[in-house]
Amino acid sequence: MANNDPTLEAYRLAYADLTQLRALLRAHFRSRHGDGWLAQGIPVELADHLAKRRERESSINWVLSDRCDLLDYAGFGNLGDIIAANQDLVPRFAALSPNPDVLRLRFLELDTILNRLAYARPVLDSELGFLSSFNDRLARLGDAAAPSRAPAHPAHAAPQQPQ
Repeated sequence: MANNDPTLEAYRLAYADLTQLRALLRAHFRSRHGDGWLAQGIPVELADHLAKRRERESSINWVLSDRCDLLDYAGFGNLGDIIAANQDLVPRFAALSPNPDVLRLRFLELDTILNRLAYARPVLDSELGFLSSFNDRLARLGDAAAPSRAPAHPAHAAPQQPQ
């Protein structure tokens, strides 16, 4: 089991980063666009792609959570595209990389690591270091955005205890 520890840590970091990025984007779009945030915040072509990803999953797995929105089907690269398409978001994510082109590359690197994890391939020490560094920077970004943070997405909320 000790050989899996770096992979498990990489998965934990990737999961934390994806869920935090999605939460930050949801909060931003809800505050900006209200209930129509999906249509306003996600570029049309990307929204269509994510909807097809959701439809494919639902055609295979009939037990699908109704608490997932399109952002739950977005990987790091997709989230980078959403940020790039909403220029008002670019400065907010400058702590991750002040250059939007480099930020996009970072998100693509994260997608590559996520694919390694998804297909049970080894994660390199340098990739684990990158995930850890990104996680630290994202945590600082999240702390700075805390006043505007929305409640946790229901799909990621703690389960309710029966009464």
